[in-house]
Amino acid sequence: EMTPFDEYIEKNKYPDTFLKKGELKDGVAKLYYFSNYEEYNKYNEETSSSLSNKHFDDWSTSRKNEYSKNVLESISTTLDILQNFDDVERVQIELPVDGDMYVINITDNEMKKFVMEHIERIRIGTTARTNFGKLKEMYEMKDPGFFGYLNTIIKLIHKPYFDPFMSVK
Repeated sequence: EMTPFDEYIEKNKYPDTFLKKGELKDGVAKLYYFSNYEEYNKYNEETSSSLSNKHFDDWSTSRKNEYSKNVLESISTTLDILQNFDDVERVQIELPVDGDMYVINITDNEMKKFVMEHIERIRIGTTARTNFGKLKEMYEMKDPGFFGYLNTIIKLIHKPYFDPFMSVK
């Protein structure tokens, strides 16, 4: 029988994404992504995938001061898992970045601290008047509105803010 976490992984993995598998054990959620397009393609030989090698490269390549799309998606995924699975204390994600495999490793408390310290640096334009105290309160209460807000602006998180949680495997 599938657990809610297993269902979450099944809903979010290939052929429509580069997520290969996930597991939850002893409070640690582990997500594994394909290391390259060839590996992804091998797993999907019998299914029709709309994702190409260009998609993989666009997804896993960073720019000068910007994280790759997969790192930004991982921040969002981590928040989603920590919000929806109370038994998860840590999230570990293995994913390719610029040709190397990276591990993102962050606890619930570390993510909370990251969000609380950096939320005020994340801006939508220069005229945004955001009540950061209210956002922090929404985060504490696991308000879906906060996570919706954060997901819309997550692309604005630039290097090096998330680096402390990333390492080369």
